Amino acid sequence: MEEKDDDIKRAIDDIFGDDVIEIDTSNDDLNKNFNDEDEFSNVAKTSMENINSLSNTNDNDSNESINNLNDINPNNLNDSVNTLDGMNADEVNNDFDEEEYLKEDFVSKEKKQSKPFDIKTLIYFTLGFLVLIIVIYAAINYANKREKIIKCSYEAEDVGYKVTDWYKIKYKNNDILYVEGEYNYIAKTNEYKGQIPYIKNEKIPVIINSNGMKGFTYVYETNESLFKVLTYLDYELFDYDRISNIDQSVFPISYFKINTNRSLSDLIKDLERKDYVCTKSK
Repeated sequence: MEEKDDDIKRAIDDIFGDDVIEIDTSNDDLNKNFNDEDEFSNVAKTSMENINSLSNTNDNDSNESINNLNDINPNNLNDSVNTLDGMNADEVNNDFDEEEYLKEDFVSKEKKQSKPFDIKTLIYFTLGFLVLIIVIYAAINYANKREKIIKCSYEAEDVGYKVTDWYKIKYKNNDILYVEGEYNYIAKTNEYKGQIPYIKNEKIPVIINSNGMKGFTYVYETNESLFKVLTYLDYELFDYDRISNIDQSVFPISYFKINTNRSLSDLIKDLERKDYVCTKSK
């Protein structure tokens, strides 16, 4: 029996080499399965057939791969290369334009680099705009608070006489501050010298009616060929409550209507209706 076991071991070593794990043939189950030399021979034969089958399969796969490689037509490969060579450069670079790519990359970098500059520019622009607004506001405010003068004048002349009348109006914003005026009637001939008493009677009532009122000052001068009236009206001193109770069309206190709201625009309109020409002084 021991000689059979040795024969079996040698047969396995011949088939699988020294790497095969040694099987304990003394095991009862193994002895049961391999109870005679013929049965072992059948097992060994089956193993060898499997090994050969595996080897043949690998050889067939290798041969098939080689055959597939041999099936590649060199002419087809050359045609592909020639087609690529014959393509227009624009077609080849259609999907990737190096110049365009570099340009976009440059623009992108420029944008990144220009961001701080753009922010600074925006800040400077905003500050400049604010400074400009402040300057304009200050200039307008100063102009409104600054006292200004506008002059309204009237003139008429004929062969025998000449009349000049003007008012210099000092104002701030639209509020009248002070009015200075001068009226002159000059007779050139004896005929018109006779008109001076009539002119005096027309102008004197205003002087009489305003006598004693705060802010009203009139001075007149007359001779055989001249009648002159100087007017000084201080709107800052007027008693507006008293003035508002006076019917100036019946009881005139000035040679133009005194508006209690001190409105320059109202006075200008009143004078222009009487053919006065008004111009602002520089």
